[in-house]
Amino acid sequence: MQGSRLDPGGARVGSVTRDVLGYRDPALDALLEHAFSDLNALSMASLYNQADSQIWRDLPSVPLFQVPTALVGERTLLNLHDSATWMGPLWNAEIWALEVPPASTSTTTSTAPSHPSTTAS
Repeated sequence: MQGSRLDPGGARVGSVTRDVLGYRDPALDALLEHAFSDLNALSMASLYNQADSQIWRDLPSVPLFQVPTALVGERTLLNLHDSATWMGPLWNAEIWALEVPPASTSTTTSTAPSHPSTTAS
């Protein structure tokens, strides 16, 4: 899967990351391309503000919820947390770890059961 310049995260995570409604507008694409290539911070901010205003004017709906996820794992799996973003439950998989119980430090000794000794009288 290959991401586009307008959605570079799409290739990295293998999913749609920004345009979940299929919104397309060549004028907006041109405005964003211009903003991406502008080296003047004030001009770039103005272009992004124009793009933001256009998106809000055109946006047919605003997603108000996230798809619920369920995480199931062993108690020994550390750092397993869901993310409230589009990245989902694997967002921090690179820091997951298995907890290894510490080696037993106690020593056990085996003693033979004591038997009453029989003595001849």
